[in-house]
Amino acid sequence: KYILPPLLKKFLQLYPQVNIQLKTAMSQEVFNMINNRQIQVGLLRGDYSWTGEKCLLQEDPICLVSSTLLSLKNLPQLPQIHRPLDKPLQAAINSWWQSRYKEPPYIHMEVDTQDSCIQLVTEGLGYTILSELVSRDYPYLWHHQLEFPDGSLLTRKTHAYIQKESQENRLIRAFFDFLCSCPPDKSQ
Repeated sequence: KYILPPLLKKFLQLYPQVNIQLKTAMSQEVFNMINNRQIQVGLLRGDYSWTGEKCLLQEDPICLVSSTLLSLKNLPQLPQIHRPLDKPLQAAINSWWQSRYKEPPYIHMEVDTQDSCIQLVTEGLGYTILSELVSRDYPYLWHHQLEFPDGSLLTRKTHAYIQKESQENRLIRAFFDFLCSCPPDKSQ
């Protein structure tokens, strides 16, 4: 479900002398780091306002996940297990919800981690909303890609961003171009 490790492995096979300093964080924090020039290249999930160069690495459908088949028309009355999401993803889910329902979701439980959320869903205590990258790790759970009324899927994009000042550095540029040239691995 993580796209960076196999990409790093391939890049380091091409450039074995390169020393990469890796920092991981939530997308909003990575965005702040690249904006504050603390990092040169960042991988972010979600859409962020950026005037510099970026490229799309992956687009992942967002899914409703439950231990049993659900009726979408009854969703507002069904218990949702909610976890904290970054602002762009929460805004996208809210937009999808408002395009379908007049009433808010019935948030039955709030948990702090994705793992807790999955365990509660597995026990049949409610449904949740996850990316397909995550939901496919649980084939015993029912999942349904979320669609807007026009038939378009609710998705979450992953982009690589490069800081303008870093584009002149040949190694950093090579890494960014490498990331942008790699097709997404659907098995990840």
